[in-house]
Amino acid sequence: MSMTVKGNKYLSCFAAGLTTLHKLSLESQDGNETLSFQPWESLNELFLGNYNSIVPVGAKEGEQSITPTKCQSLEISKVFPSNTSLWFWKCFTFLNSLCIKNWDSLIYWPEEVFSFLNCLEHINVIECPNFLGSKLESTVGTSITEVLLPKLQCLLIDNCPNLVEIPKCSLSIQELDIQCCSKLHYLPEWLGNMVALKWLKIWECESFNTLPLSMGDLARLESLLIIGCPNLAYLPEGMEGLKALKQLSMRECPKIRALPEGLLQQVKNLNQLWIEDCPHLERHFRKYGKYRHLISEIQLTNVGEESTSNLLKDLVLAFPSCKNTCFSARS
Repeated sequence: MSMTVKGNKYLSCFAAGLTTLHKLSLESQDGNETLSFQPWESLNELFLGNYNSIVPVGAKEGEQSITPTKCQSLEISKVFPSNTSLWFWKCFTFLNSLCIKNWDSLIYWPEEVFSFLNCLEHINVIECPNFLGSKLESTVGTSITEVLLPKLQCLLIDNCPNLVEIPKCSLSIQELDIQCCSKLHYLPEWLGNMVALKWLKIWECESFNTLPLSMGDLARLESLLIIGCPNLAYLPEGMEGLKALKQLSMRECPKIRALPEGLLQQVKNLNQLWIEDCPHLERHFRKYGKYRHLISEIQLTNVGEESTSNLLKDLVLAFPSCKNTCFSARS
């Protein structure tokens, strides 16, 4: 059973009495309402939108212990149950997917909140204009930070224009997807510790200019997509360690003049190669270019206007986007 309630607090109270709900969407009409919240045992997917604040049903905040829900997917838009509302997050200890959208009050990676969410596998942070990322010094200490989100597999950060520091991730993460973050300049050196990482995408980050030297430690990396980064002028040495790399896409990075020797060693082992709007690289990979001999065995190639297939479609299908994990309880 699914239910959508928009702008009617009485219906919201009615929904709280239903015991067979599996999918629920609650949204304030004007953004001035307070949501009286209690978990539903049967609930699997929940969307909360545009509330001024969230308080527990029947008690003031902190006065009531709430039984955790078995909810797997939570999307919250334009409302932020802050660190002082830890009772709320304790309801979601079984949560698998979290989508945070349009939180103006989200500034730093909420480590204290995430300390309760040990089952999380997918996190999407979308259109949070004031989100800066991690603090320079962790508020909970290095030892705790290292064990936060022990099951996290996928992190998407999309359209957060003030992001400057990627949050430190669990060693279990397999996909890191950063899109439209105009102030992000670099990925940190600790990225090389993410030994389970399989997919890395940097998309439309106009200030981005540095990949870490530790990139070569990502021995399980299968897909590397760098698109729309006009200030990226070089890739680091040491990338011969990318033994599992099968997909490489470099697009709209006009300052890159060449690939490092270590990465060139892996090119002949690729299944898919896409080079576009990178004029120096395109010249090297075209007929008579110095890299041309490396691509004769690659199944799918797109170099400028030269293409062996509809590579755009193939690459999109091959790259598992975190966005697909962000459910919509409103659908």
